[in-house]
Amino acid sequence: MVYAEEASEVAKEQISLQFQVNPRDAVIDLRDSENNRLLGTNNEFQLNKGDTYTYSIAKYGYLSQTSEITPDDNEVVTIELKNAPVSDLEEVSAEWSDFRNSSTNMGITDKLTPTDALSTELKWGVKLGSGWASAVGTPILVDHSLICTQGDKLVKYSLKDGTPVTDSEGNAIEGTMVSSAGFSIMPPTYAQGMIFVALSDGRIQAFNAKTLESLWVYQDPLKGQPNTSIKYSDGYIYTGFWNGEEKKGDYVCIPVTDEKPSETNEVKLATWKFDTIGGFYWAGAYIDGNHLIVGTDDGKSGYTSDTAKLYSIDKTTGNVIDVMDNFLGDIRSDVSYDEETNRVYFTSKGGYLYSVKINEDGTINKDSLQSFELGGMSTSTPVIYHGRAYVGVSGASQFGTDGHCVKVIEVANDGTMKEAYKVPAKGYPQTSALLSTAYEKSDGCVYVYIPYNAMPGGILCLKDKKGQTEADSYEIFTPEGAMKQYCICSVICDNQGTLYYKNDSGYMMAVYQKRSIESLSLNQKELKLHIGDTSELKVSVTPENTNEDTDVKWSSDHTEVATVESGVVKAVGNGSATITAEVSGKTVSCEVEVTTLCERVQLDKNGISLKENEKQQLTAAITPSTASNKKLKWTSSNESIAKVSDDGMVTAVTEGTAIIRVVTVDGSEKSAECSVTVTKEAAPILPSPSTTPSPSPDTVIQPQPQTTVTPLPTTIPSVSKQLPKKGKTVWVGSLKVKITKSAKKNGTVAVVSYNKKKSKGKSITIPDQVKINGIMFKVTKIEKKVFLNKKNLANVIIGKNVSNIGAQAFKGCSKLKKITIKSNNLTSVGKDALKGISKKAVIKVPSKKLKKYKALLKKKGISKTVVIKK
Repeated sequence: MVYAEEASEVAKEQISLQFQVNPRDAVIDLRDSENNRLLGTNNEFQLNKGDTYTYSIAKYGYLSQTSEITPDDNEVVTIELKNAPVSDLEEVSAEWSDFRNSSTNMGITDKLTPTDALSTELKWGVKLGSGWASAVGTPILVDHSLICTQGDKLVKYSLKDGTPVTDSEGNAIEGTMVSSAGFSIMPPTYAQGMIFVALSDGRIQAFNAKTLESLWVYQDPLKGQPNTSIKYSDGYIYTGFWNGEEKKGDYVCIPVTDEKPSETNEVKLATWKFDTIGGFYWAGAYIDGNHLIVGTDDGKSGYTSDTAKLYSIDKTTGNVIDVMDNFLGDIRSDVSYDEETNRVYFTSKGGYLYSVKINEDGTINKDSLQSFELGGMSTSTPVIYHGRAYVGVSGASQFGTDGHCVKVIEVANDGTMKEAYKVPAKGYPQTSALLSTAYEKSDGCVYVYIPYNAMPGGILCLKDKKGQTEADSYEIFTPEGAMKQYCICSVICDNQGTLYYKNDSGYMMAVYQKRSIESLSLNQKELKLHIGDTSELKVSVTPENTNEDTDVKWSSDHTEVATVESGVVKAVGNGSATITAEVSGKTVSCEVEVTTLCERVQLDKNGISLKENEKQQLTAAITPSTASNKKLKWTSSNESIAKVSDDGMVTAVTEGTAIIRVVTVDGSEKSAECSVTVTKEAAPILPSPSTTPSPSPDTVIQPQPQTTVTPLPTTIPSVSKQLPKKGKTVWVGSLKVKITKSAKKNGTVAVVSYNKKKSKGKSITIPDQVKINGIMFKVTKIEKKVFLNKKNLANVIIGKNVSNIGAQAFKGCSKLKKITIKSNNLTSVGKDALKGISKKAVIKVPSKKLKKYKALLKKKGISKTVVIKK
């Protein structure tokens, strides 16, 4: 890069510096001594010989590198980036993940938010600080908690009552920030198991979303106020800083990779930085594919200069694709996108709502620009829905009492705009609106919520529908007492429609229209279990859309018979117990009866020889002695040769051989057999072989009468394999299987349960077939929920005969990273069968089935990052 020198100086010699980087798509950020970024072509840069430059390379998934270089001649620099450690951060749920909770920055929800001011009430209000500067920050809803900044802490609060969330030892879960969050206006952002917080002096700090332990810190060289929302896309976060109206501020791209898991405050490098005069203040970007669209301040004092700009930037390289200028006043809203009109929208402090189209190549269609004069400044991110725009507008004086309003603007397909009506507000609605579509089917209306920056800091609600020209508005909630104060905090909501926001009083408030629980029901009213068995109970709540606390408290009135944990009932002893579920003061119960199955039945003889018409008593013993049902069923394979009574008395009929079989009737289907040879002459009793255990004394069922028998022949007839019945269940290692087709050839079973205590390690194999009573059965199905929430599973091999995988079969197996499917016959995969498996999972399938199985598996809950390959 050549710079103009003073006339008296000799121009410096130019040399070429070529970077060869692996991976090839890594971005080089090369800076001169004044921190100006130099742009090259194919990683080749023209530089001044002898000058010192700094380069940095930061790519998602790799260890970053930075160094100084002073080239004296044409030079090639080879750089090999090393893979970063594999992240073990746990993904958590997110009900509201960032400022606008959507990639379009619209703040639209389909949840049942409050609509009736008379029945809307404060669920809880908790004072978490004081004053606008050091009080609690704007929240997000992550990991079933409210997460926000508070002074120099990142904290978690309960959605139920606003109390601190604690760890297993009762300590409040909180993270320590390296500085404060500035004005605490912009909320954190959640992605990939991490929370990202913008801090004063141009810093971004990342935290473990589960524990709030610090992971890394980015420091921007230009520093600045952190008042721009953080956006996440494809492994990177994007945000900007502000140093003053006439000073430069950076917009940066940072890979989220935790490169040094053992360090809590590792220094983070940016992939690229882009600076401009005026910087970025409340100016959040819209990201479309590889294009990042963002607005700037006007670069001059005040907000009446027509010098603000809209940039389109390549999100990967940081190179400017296009720029459009001459916007009046600072652009201090997020850029939002409306699919119906295919336009981006933003407001300015100069008092305009703008919209423009972005071409597919990222260039700005300047001829498509539309503008609407609002009549006052606006920093409100536009919400566009079905041809209606909703924007907060200031009166003549930002902190005066007159002229403040929310404007509803009709937006045509060509982008032209006109005012439908306006709703007066007590103060400037300086924030962005939340719009609920939950009631469109019932009353045809949407409900829009936006606070205002004046006392008492309530929430204004607009009821609106297409074609409406007059305001239907009211204050849905008004803080009282110590909670009254100015407010610059956009309202957010959870999945139950409860609204959350804070104001300058230091209070965080939860506001809802209570929908009480009317009744409870269980999926089972009674259970009959055997010792060691488990069964899961599930509670259904009516109405389903209740916003009362739906956490379930489980209890058993006889824990020596049955225990319960998180709805899973375990049979531990014979007897009866009542399992009770309690939800918000209401209860429902299930009656449980526990019995002990027979584990073994033995006969005192395995072979006898009898004279015709002679009798012999067989005695059976059952293990364990505590078995609940000791009844037996006796049968003969040939009653024309030998008969047997219900108590085991054998009667010889005529010459020949028969098999006497005894079977338990408690469902365990344990059995024992004795071969009977009938001769025409008397024969003595043949003693049992020494290897056959004698029945234990306390389990003898019948007395044994004296009988004279003859010796058995040298060869005892073989006992035939007993074909198990359809529906029978058997444990095979750590898997419990159920016979679905009973046949000596081509019989089939389904996997119905899994016991991780019987499993070795973190891997499980669904076999091709299993042997039951000496007969082979093909394993063709994995039933629903077999491995639900089995966090230990890391590797699964699915055998070649499996054709059906049930719903939620592997749901919640968050550490499951490798699945090998050997079957060529897989035809059915149930809903959410793979939901919640590791986002880095690899599923290997037969090469001829790759296309078909991709289509079959893609819609079963797996993340877009899961790889399916042959």
